[in-house]
Amino acid sequence: MSFYTHRTGLLNVNLRETFSLRSDVNSLRADIASELHELRKDTSDQIAGLRRAVVEYHSAVIGHGMIISDLEASVRRLEQRFE
Repeated sequence: MSFYTHRTGLLNVNLRETFSLRSDVNSLRADIASELHELRKDTSDQIAGLRRAVVEYHSAVIGHGMIISDLEASVRRLEQRFE
């Protein structure tokens, strides 16, 4: 085996490894993007549930002098943190 043939063989192996690694990174990137999308959706659903709970709570305690705008402002601040 000549030096050139040996060197070319090593380059081909390195290129295959590089393309395999690139493929693995792209797959991992897609998996992470999917997980982040699901996390964001779940968080949005939880915030919507929190908003409903706050409105129900407000309905229950409205006679005690609580102001809905104060509760709404708190929920909006929570929503902005997760956006």
